[in-house]
Order: sequence, then structure tokens, then C-alpha cells
Amino acid sequence: MEKLLQELFIFESMKRIVIRQIFFSLFFSLLSMYSFSQANTWSVKFSDAIVSRYQPTINAMTNKGWEYSNGIILHGMEKVYLQTNNATYLNYVKAYIDTYVDASGNVTGLSSTVDNIQPGILCLFLYEQTGQVKYKTAATNIKNYLLSTSPVNFNKTPDGGYWHKNDGNYNNVMMADGMYMLHPFLAKYGALFNDNTCFDVATFQMLLFASHVMYSPRTLPKHAWDYSKTKVWADATTGESTDVWSRGTGWYMMALADVLTYLPASHANYAAMLALFQKMATGVAAAQIASSGLWYQVVDKPSYSGNWTESSGSGMFVYALKKGVDNGWLDGATYTPIINKGWTGLQTQIATLTDGPQIKQFCVATGAANSTAAYIALGKTNCPTGNPPVSGTQHPHGYCAILMAASVMEYAFVNQPPAVTITSPAGGTSFTAPATVTLNATASDTDGTISKVEFFQGSTKIGEATSSPFTFNWTSVPAGSYSLTAKASDNLGLSTTSANVGITVLSPSGGTILSKRIDSGPDDAEEFSNGTVTLTSYALELAYYSSKAGNQVTGLRFNNITIPAGTTIKTAYIQFNASKTNYSTSNLIIKGELSPNSPAFVAANRNLSGRAVTSANAIWTPVPWTLIGEESVKQQTSDL
Repeated sequence: MEKLLQELFIFESMKRIVIRQIFFSLFFSLLSMYSFSQANTWSVKFSDAIVSRYQPTINAMTNKGWEYSNGIILHGMEKVYLQTNNATYLNYVKAYIDTYVDASGNVTGLSSTVDNIQPGILCLFLYEQTGQVKYKTAATNIKNYLLSTSPVNFNKTPDGGYWHKNDGNYNNVMMADGMYMLHPFLAKYGALFNDNTCFDVATFQMLLFASHVMYSPRTLPKHAWDYSKTKVWADATTGESTDVWSRGTGWYMMALADVLTYLPASHANYAAMLALFQKMATGVAAAQIASSGLWYQVVDKPSYSGNWTESSGSGMFVYALKKGVDNGWLDGATYTPIINKGWTGLQTQIATLTDGPQIKQFCVATGAANSTAAYIALGKTNCPTGNPPVSGTQHPHGYCAILMAASVMEYAFVNQPPAVTITSPAGGTSFTAPATVTLNATASDTDGTISKVEFFQGSTKIGEATSSPFTFNWTSVPAGSYSLTAKASDNLGLSTTSANVGITVLSPSGGTILSKRIDSGPDDAEEFSNGTVTLTSYALELAYYSSKAGNQVTGLRFNNITIPAGTTIKTAYIQFNASKTNYSTSNLIIKGELSPNSPAFVAANRNLSGRAVTSANAIWTPVPWTLIGEESVKQQTSDL
């Protein structure tokens, strides 16, 4: 018999090896196909070419230092990294940031222009990916620099709008470009660190700008606004600039999409921000060029002489609209054909050079132009220029747009789960009954918003919070030991449960609650009616298991329980957690082993029933329960 069992074991082992080999081969094949598929995406081709072309960092391309020109390309590459997990892209972003952020999180290059705030979002990305505190510190320093009131680093218009730059050309000027440079960073910071001030500032600024450049019934914004109404390009009555510029509108719409990604639905300005995004989406959709799927340099003047299709704004529209559909802000049946047509059109603007791909026909960098003709006369450029590419400073905007669009178009949308942690009370904290226990949790979602955080004792929900700070007061808690968890749900319904936190509520008379869990496999066991003992069952059946096992004897060992001499035990019980619903009435007898130190259970015949037990016993007749995972008085034994 022993020889037969050995042979069966060997056969089973060989079978597992074969299955594993088949699985490994299949997995390797799928991985190879997946890698090959990724390598043929524009997102990867452009990312690889950028890393190859510009060393040691992206600044070799722009020579702009700590500024949006570099940050926008790397933010696009960040999106590709999150889809591919290619460490080359992460390290490339890190190399740039580490040039300007020291070990203590100090940032070199900040000045009074919104263009120097945008790279801050890369610090948040690196903090998420590496956990290095210096990146969080750097992001906090950038946020504080922007919001500082003493000293004032950023001037504001009299109605509270941030100037794009603190210099003569931009005094009292807000621009669509600036919406993207500031507010996705602020919103993500707010989401990661529960900073509601960041949400308040970002939404106020974006809605304020809309109020000045999108007078009803218009659905598209003008490029800029001058509070003083004195700039050459400013309307003498409204202060807005002359035209709806493609990339300016693209910056603004991407900013709306990204801020909505992080903004809690419970925020006072959420509905207004969503309505603004949806309003702009209708305007963008209506302005799409039917023949090419792209958009004009001056978006709303298709018949103006010399108007031309512009790729950077087009790519930004594709990105924003796709995010809108993926997150349920836009109707998929309406917008998916527009998105797909735009993506197809954008790919017609890609050429292949000797060292990789090139994105063509996008507008050079510009401020607010003085007229429609001036916008149309702005230079068209490619990135990189030349074949092979010429050296020297080049415009980054085309790279940004194609990477952002490709990051959402070339990969299936997969909602990422939120993160949640109970920050208080700490594990092991004691309270006195009847207690009030204040539960606090932090929750964040990298690609969405937190819709609610629910708090549980065992599997019983005790409360929830729908906005940050996520707090709940659990009142009138009786004496006992409790296991607390928090469950965070995101805007698309995905949820994550925190690690449990154990607390104790003491009797008001000064008594102590002692709790001990079984956490070792050999400390619980089952003995079938025929005497067979098993230590590996995933659950304990109390007591009838099957026609084969019959009525079982179940053994439980609670190790290292120290009760001081002279202690009076007022009550004791064993608490179970339901693995299945109980489907018949059980009458259970609970006895103790008659031993000062019960030995470990072993898989030997009659190892449980063969032990000496106490004559005293407790009878437990459980009441029915119907929920799996339930842990309540229904699974609590009678007083022992």
C-alpha cells in the first residue's frame, strides 16, 4: 500500500510538472505576443525614440530646464509607463526630475510662471511609483509655492484668477494653457493627500476662466482673457482674445478631464466642472473636420482662408474625449465614432524617420495672437525636424499630444483599484465602554475618484463617509475585542478593503478583555467519525460534514494565553467567522482538554477523541445565519 501511494504521489508530481510546463509555455507565448504587440504601438515607438534621441534627459531636446516643455513630454511617457511597466520610461522621468529635486525635496527652477508648476505632477507620479519621500516633499513645496500668500509668488486678477506669468506681457492675463499647467497637479495632490484646498483652488480657477471666455451659448473657449481689457488682442468689452485656438482648447479640455479624474463627486464644484467638460465636448465634436477627423488651427472658423489642420490640439481632443467615455462622463455611442475618426486622422500625421517616428504639422509655441490671421500665420512644425533629425531646441507639443492620445487609444481601459488605509485608531488601542471610537481613513485612486469609504467591524458595516476627510464616529461601543476595516470604492465601482485594525473596549469596572486568534495550521483540526484526522481543511465543519466524514470532533488550540493568578473570569466565548451558511440545526458540546499544556494536533488516528477531556462542558445550539463572511453573535458560542 505504501509503495502504491508513493507511485501515485510520483505520478501526481509528474502530472503537475507537465501541467506547469504547459502553463509556462503558454504564458511565455502570450507574454511574447503581448510584448510584440506593445512594441508595435505608437506610444512605445515614440517613447523609445525620445529616450534614444535625447540624453541624458529630455532637456537635451528643449533646453528649458524645470518647465512645462519638458514636463508635458514626460507626463505623456508616464501614461505609457502605466500601460507597459517598462522601467526605461520610469527611469527616464526620474533622471529629469532628479536633476532639479535634491535628496531633501528642494526644487531648483521655480519662478512666478505657471509653466514652472506643471512638472510637479511628475513628482507625484514618482512618489506613487517609488515611495521616496523626497518626491512628496518636492510636490508639497511646489504646491506651497503656488498657494503662498506671504510672500506672494503668483499675482492674481482682482477677481482671483492666477496670472499666467508675473511680467509685463501677461499682467492680469489668464490663458487656457495655464489651466493644464496648474490644475491637474493640484487635483492629484488633493486626491493623494486629502487636501481639499487643492480641489477648491483648481475648480475655482477653471470655472472662473470659463466664465470669461465661454459666454453663453458658445461651447468653445477663447484662448486667453485680459482683466484690464488693454492688450492688443483683448476685446474692449469682454477682455477675451480673438479666437478659439486648437491647442489652447486642447490644454483646457485635457485639464478638465484630468481634474475630473481626481475630483470627488461630493465636491461642491463637481457638477459644474462636469457640465463644463460636457459642454466643451459638444463644441469639439461639432468642429471635427469630416474629411480628415482632425481639427483646424482656428477651431471654429473652418472656411477662413489658409486655415490648416493642427495635430497637437487634435491629439489632445482625442485624449480628453476618450477619457470622458471611459469614465462615463460622455455617451459612448455618440462620441466613440468621433474619437476613432480623430485617432485615425492623427495617425496620418505620423512619418517614419531613420531613427523612429515623427509627428507632423503642429503649431509652434505661442501666446495669445492678435487676430485670426495671426493665428493662422503661426508656423507649422514637426517633431523632430529634419530627416535625420536636426540638432538644437525643438518644440515639444507634438510629442505630448501623440503620447497622450496613444496612451488611451492603444490600450484597453482597465480601471485601477483604489487604495485605503485606516489611520486611526492604531491597532491595539484600548477604550472604555460605552466607547466612542473615531475612525479615520485615507483613500486615493490613481485613475478616478473615491465615491465612498465604508467602515466595518468584522463583516458588519457600522458607517461610511462620502467625502474627504473620511471619518466616522462609532458610538456606544460595548466591551469587547473588535476587528475594524475600511472599504474604499471608486467612481466606477471598484473597491479595496484595508488591512484590519484590532482594538479593545474595556469594561467600565476596570476589567480586561483578552482576545486570541488561531493563526497556525496545526492549531485547529478535524477528526472524522472513523478516526481520520486532518489539519489542512480550509474551514471547520460543526459538526456533520458528509456521509463519509459523519459527525466530527473539532479541536482548537489557543496558545500563549497568560491569565494572572487570582483573576476572576467573568465570561468567555469562542468567536467563529462564517465560511458557509448554516443549513441545519446543530447541537454542539464544548469541552476542554484535561491538560496544563495541550500538545499540538497531529494527523494520527483518533488524535482528538483519544485525549482526556474535562467533565464540565458547555452546550451551544447556534441560531441560523445566512451570510458568508459574517462574524457576529450568531457565530459566537455560549458562555464557557
